[in-house]
Amino acid sequence: TKNNNLEVARYIGITDRSETIVIGMMETNVSLFIWGSMVIFVAALHLYTNASQVSLPILANAAQIRTAALINLIAAVAPFFVYLYTGESWTGLKLNPADEVRIGGGGYNPGHGKGMLFLVVALVWQMWTYKQHQSLHNATGYATFALLAYCLMEISGNAVFTFLPEKPELLARAYLDDVVGTWIVVKYSNAFFMGFMIPICIGAHGWFAYRNIQYDSDGRVGEKSKYRSDYIRLHVHHAASASVLVLGPGWLRVILRFLVFPGSSCTPFQDSVDVIRAQHTSFLLTSVLLLFQLECLHMGLPVRMRENSRVKLCRIMWFCIVQHTIISSAVLGVDAWPNCKYGGGGGAKN
Repeated sequence: TKNNNLEVARYIGITDRSETIVIGMMETNVSLFIWGSMVIFVAALHLYTNASQVSLPILANAAQIRTAALINLIAAVAPFFVYLYTGESWTGLKLNPADEVRIGGGGYNPGHGKGMLFLVVALVWQMWTYKQHQSLHNATGYATFALLAYCLMEISGNAVFTFLPEKPELLARAYLDDVVGTWIVVKYSNAFFMGFMIPICIGAHGWFAYRNIQYDSDGRVGEKSKYRSDYIRLHVHHAASASVLVLGPGWLRVILRFLVFPGSSCTPFQDSVDVIRAQHTSFLLTSVLLLFQLECLHMGLPVRMRENSRVKLCRIMWFCIVQHTIISSAVLGVDAWPNCKYGGGGGAKN
């Protein structure tokens, strides 16, 4: 009987280990399939819009772009208005005292949230006044560019430290048993590459939007030309593209709140390591959504304007950023869909 019990125990142990290995392999294969599908979809979308001679009629003129941008704006700023009025955060992670100062302000720190709120209000104003109240649009345009420049500098010197090194470190802890050092944090930062690069892309679109209202057909500043209407149209394109990217953090929260948390076993504000898995998935989905919106704006351009070097540069830049984020996540072994394994037993509590 003792030997029989020992054999049963060995069998159960082997079976449990085998099931664990098989389940792990299945999860890995599913993640690789999803990562591969995302890479193919992003590449196919980029190549199609690059080769297509078709224009989207719903984004064919500035008024239609303004309407689409305003609808996008209302949806993407909802998480921030909820936070302002109720204090409810859709990120799933509670800010520590230092990060609360970085976002909300305090002392000599003006805070990230105030600047971004003013920028969103300025973008709404610019969209609303374009064509309908052109003189007001022109009068406040330079102030909006200055505010955008300030926000980008604030992100680089202040808000980025709510992201680094905490989020890459938490993601590494979700997959590694070893002590997480500086090099590991650098490696896992690639899984959030979109988050680091989005300010650069916003800055590029903002700069080109600014320059396109000054350039003539030969690229010289201060001269009028018969092609000036084309450059005004390109100004609208880059301004709308910058607005899409500015709203990325809002879409990240919407996706996290209504898709990732309900569709996974991750619970907000319970376990930091679990929540970072969900946030990473939302990062990836947001980057693809933003790519789709930017490609739609691209197809709204007349075909001749799609050959503009600045338009091409911004498209290639965001395409490479999205692909780098997806491929890096796959190489690092990050789950495509969050599989929360700690369930309250691991990770830092918030």
